[in-house]
Formats: sequence, structure tokens, C-alpha cells
Amino acid sequence: IRICSADGFYHWYTFRYKGMNNSDSLPMFGGALIDSSQEHEKDLIIERLAYIDEVTEIPNRNKFMDVGQETFEQCCLLNCSYWIVVFDIDRFHIINDSCGYQNGNHILKNFANIMYKFITPGGLAGRISGDNFAMILRDYGDDDLPVRTAKNIQEEFAKLAVDEFASINLSCSVGYSKMPEDSETFLEAF
Repeated sequence: IRICSADGFYHWYTFRYKGMNNSDSLPMFGGALIDSSQEHEKDLIIERLAYIDEVTEIPNRNKFMDVGQETFEQCCLLNCSYWIVVFDIDRFHIINDSCGYQNGNHILKNFANIMYKFITPGGLAGRISGDNFAMILRDYGDDDLPVRTAKNIQEEFAKLAVDEFASINLSCSVGYSKMPEDSETFLEAF
């Protein structure tokens, strides 16, 4: 449980209790309340390392694959559909080589921010490898959604070609599929 302590800060506590029933008196309870805030913080750090991309601070491949599999299973059970849109930043190695890795990371962060502008409710975006990103978009019956979303992201991304990136054509390649219609598993759709 999470409780606001006397110091004004919230702490996580683990509690254990045992009840005893004595026929002569009222039921008795005894137990302990243990501050588990440090362990909880460690768990959050481990989860962050396992599921959040260090550079872009968005979900990484592990998280994307977990959510994608769950979403695919929901599609099959609930008879709904989602789009998977995959992006590959074109010639990203040239950006790193000519502008440096720090500027390359800046491009990756900005690309992630652009993607999140176009996430639909119930969707997700993630960095799945070096210069590859993917989105899961809820299908609301608009067959043009993945094309329109990709085009909007490509246009926004191209606008980043200013200052130290002015001599570079910032573009990305895109592919998409619909699940579960286009595949029998999430990995096939992806």
C-alpha cells in the first residue's frame, strides 16, 4: 500500500496481519507494517531499464512486443482491429557519421515526440531498434488512417532539417499492416 507518512512524503508499505478468534473476548488482530519504499524504487528502476528506451524515453522493443501481443489477442477475442505502422529513418548512419551521435540522439528523440502527437487512444509507439520505430493505432473504420498518419509524421520530421541538419534530407520509410486481418500472429503482422 502507499501511504502519506508524517514527514509529508508518500511511502510504500508491506503489511502482514493475523486474526485470532478467542471465544471469551472480541476477535484480536496483530501484525506489522514495513516500509518497502526502497524495494519499490528498485522495482521501478528495473522495470524502466527493461521496458523504456534510454535515448528516447519511450517504450522499447520489449514493451512494444508485449503490448503488441496482448493487443493482437484482444483483437481476436473482441473482434476489433489495430494498425501497425513501422518507420525506418532513412540514411540514419549518415546523420550519426556527419553530425555526431549526440545530434543523432537528438533526431531520435524528436522523431519519438513527433510520433506521439499522432497516437490514437489505446495506441502505443516505441523504438524497436536503432533507427526503427513502430506504432499501434486503433482502427476506427478509417482505412486511410495509417497512410495519413505516416504522411503527417514524415512531413513533421522533414521540418527538423534546420541548423546543423540543414544539409541533410530527413526522411523515413514506412510500412503498415492491419491486425488480425493481415496475419495469424502479432509477429507476422509486425
